[in-house]
Amino acid sequence: MDNGQPEAIDRAVLKELRSLQGEGETDLIAELFETFRGDAPTLIAAMRTAATHGNAEQLKQAAHSLKGSSASLGANPLSALCAEVEKMGRAGSMTGAAEKVDQIEQEYARAIKVLESESKNQS
Repeated sequence: MDNGQPEAIDRAVLKELRSLQGEGETDLIAELFETFRGDAPTLIAAMRTAATHGNAEQLKQAAHSLKGSSASLGANPLSALCAEVEKMGRAGSMTGAAEKVDQIEQEYARAIKVLESESKNQS
C-alpha cells in the first residue's frame, strides 16, 4: 500500500477461507490459487481480443468470469476493475476498454505476487 493503491489481496478473505478448511484437508487457498493462475491469463487474453475487435459480449463474459474468481481470493481491486469492464461490455461501450484491460493485467500481476507469497507461507 506504499503508493496509495489498496492492498492487492484482502487477507481477511484468505483468513476466512483458511477457517473453512478442516484438519488434514487439501489447502483450499492453494487449490483456488492454482485454478485462478491457470484461468486468469486466458480470460485476460479474451478481454484483450474482445477489446481489439470490438466484441462487447466476449468482453463482458470474460470480465464477469475473472471478476468472480478474483473476488473469491480477495483480489478486490482486480475484481472491481473487472466489474467496470463487464459494465462497459454490457453497455456495448468499448471506448477505453483496451486501457482497462492493461490495468487488469497490472492488477493481476500484483495479486499473483501476493498470492504466491501467501501460498509459500502456508507450505
